[in-house]
Amino acid sequence: MIRRAMASDSDEVRVIIEQLEWHTFDPEAFREFYTRALTVPHYPMWVYEEEGRVIGVVTLMIKTPIHHLRTTGEIVELAVHEDHRNRGIGTKLLYFIHDYARENGFSEIELNSKKIRVDAHRFYYRHGYEALRNNLTIEFE
Repeated sequence: MIRRAMASDSDEVRVIIEQLEWHTFDPEAFREFYTRALTVPHYPMWVYEEEGRVIGVVTLMIKTPIHHLRTTGEIVELAVHEDHRNRGIGTKLLYFIHDYARENGFSEIELNSKKIRVDAHRFYYRHGYEALRNNLTIEFE
């Protein structure tokens, strides 16, 4: 089930983000920053929950660049716990964001992904993203 992220998800989200970034965070510092981020209106977060455990997360930065003349979303984080990958959860989170973008009149979704994330690039290409400029983008009609 995909739902809005809550403060109580902090520890499970931290583990997923640590796996994404190959870096550990101080749990208290992460919890404080994460809890503040939940209050930012243009930075919504959702989690994928299964059997009471958070096993996926997606965050979106909502932007209104004047050169687009419409709202744009940027996926900032999309990650699934390493024990639950290759089960379609990332795809569900991605399609959830696509639906959210369409429902809210976004012109596109874009993201940045480090070159070393070859598997992530393949994932996004498979879902219609293209390498444009310095990021990957999918445009909505």
